Amino acid sequence: GGLAVQGYVVYMDDALGGPMRQVYTGAARLYTAIGLLTGYTYRFEVRALTAKGEGRPFAFAAAPCGTPGPVADFRTLGRSATFVRLGWDPPAFSGQCPILGYVILAGTSADNLEQVGRTPSALDTAFTYHSVSPDVEYYFVVQAENWKTRAPGGALNGESSAVLRAVTASAPAAPPYLVRSGGAQDSITLSWGVPDDDGGSPITRYSVFVNDGQGGMHFRDAMEGVMIEHPTAQATITGLSAGYYYAFQVAAVNKAIDVHIDSGGGPSAGVHRAMDVGSDLVEDYTTGYFYIAALPDAPAQPNILESTRTSSGLTVEWQAPASSG
Repeated sequence: GGLAVQGYVVYMDDALGGPMRQVYTGAARLYTAIGLLTGYTYRFEVRALTAKGEGRPFAFAAAPCGTPGPVADFRTLGRSATFVRLGWDPPAFSGQCPILGYVILAGTSADNLEQVGRTPSALDTAFTYHSVSPDVEYYFVVQAENWKTRAPGGALNGESSAVLRAVTASAPAAPPYLVRSGGAQDSITLSWGVPDDDGGSPITRYSVFVNDGQGGMHFRDAMEGVMIEHPTAQATITGLSAGYYYAFQVAAVNKAIDVHIDSGGGPSAGVHRAMDVGSDLVEDYTTGYFYIAALPDAPAQPNILESTRTSSGLTVEWQAPASSG
């Protein structure tokens, strides 16, 4: 207005619709309000002061907030060679201000994450990250935003979620076949075909699981922690019971599945698992059912009954095999 600014005046209401009252006069361009009620919205006016008087107001509304807590159940909802779909639940603590949205950070190192997206509202609790390359391991973090963290300057952040690791690849296809190639009274040797589709990440090994041989739906690691590294496509499972009818499952494994398991998203070697592990990344199994038994011995003492020989036939007899398998 042509005159020097001598100071500033700040007015504030009671957050309940009451009249504005003067709360500050001074030369500093900063005012800290204390004793406010968390979650209530206060109206403010700031006016410049010259020798002529108070100028026109700059009006705004603000609410005191804490920092939002971490989101819950941060997880992958789906993935392929070109994207990872992330999902989460709202934080248990919002900072006592409305959640406005979420910030997503990503990188190929947990120590070097950059913002890659932001959801437009608190209702958007999912985000799809698109990768330019398949078979890349990424680290992801999500932070909730409220009025405090979305303040101008961007110096404040909500609490970070747990770091989520995911590879841009899906599970390999199931082996095209599973056959018995050998066995004994307490073991079986299985062979299988190599899948045509590796899910976007090279196959590194195979998982073999077996049930209890009595129709159970709970499976255990048939190899008890021994890795079957690709390209080997055969395994011998021991410690079985003769005469039992076992179900076996064989699946190819790539880096996407190994990272998922290493991050706590699936069963590791040597543990039991249910048939449905309830994950977005489930190994694609081929299932085969086999009785556990060795091949029977050859029948003993085959003999032609000479008295039965004729010009057009004869009779052969033999003894039962020593072992039926």
